[in-house]
Amino acid sequence: MILSPFPPFRSIHSVDHASYMRAVLGPAGGNQYPGFSTDPLDAFRHLAHDLESYCDAFLGNSDSEFEATVRKAAAEARPPGVRRLP
Repeated sequence: MILSPFPPFRSIHSVDHASYMRAVLGPAGGNQYPGFSTDPLDAFRHLAHDLESYCDAFLGNSDSEFEATVRKAAAEARPPGVRRLP
């Protein structure tokens, strides 16, 4: 579960990184995480880039904007695995 990182931790909504990025950036993306690299530290660098560049609602303590993004991500959610197949 993702909680607002600032007290008083009001948000009870959760969303995975890929769904959050898709809701913020659209299907074309632009996010770097998870990325594909032989250097394990690149995953942390890519995540830091995404957080700094696209996650103001999450990091900036804007509960209403974060909740709106979570709702958008849920509305656009894709079923996992084989459930995506027709």
